[in-house]
Amino acid sequence: MDLAFCSYHENSQNHCIPFLEDEIWAVVPDGHPLAGCEELSLAQLASEPFILEDRAYDYDISRVIQEAGVHPNVRWTSKDELAILAMVRLELGVSVMPALYLQEDPPGVTVRPLVPRAHRQLGASLPDLDSLSPAARRFLVRAKKTMGVTR
Repeated sequence: MDLAFCSYHENSQNHCIPFLEDEIWAVVPDGHPLAGCEELSLAQLASEPFILEDRAYDYDISRVIQEAGVHPNVRWTSKDELAILAMVRLELGVSVMPALYLQEDPPGVTVRPLVPRAHRQLGASLPDLDSLSPAARRFLVRAKKTMGVTR
């Protein structure tokens, strides 16, 4: 593997180049009592039926929940973000998701920022910067330029 785009993992053995900070947001059904709040905490969401992205597919959500010290009432898990949004829309529960999945203002759900704020760091992961192939090095330079990364 030359490089991969992924979220930053503290214990990664690879070299990581950060590209983007992606905020984590609360997602509740339209009309839910919590939809009227300007911001939501994980503690507010924890007692609701909770839809969690499968831990095998999303390290970041599990990390944010663990750091908050809450134990949500997990009723459903899924490895698919669109399925989670559909389940929230159908009032099966609430969730938290990265903002990049919520760019198009999904119908039937209300999206609110978490307090305290939570995020994931996205970027390129590579075994060794010095051993990149010329093609991978050019690709990385182009990706950094496209993402506006100056480091």
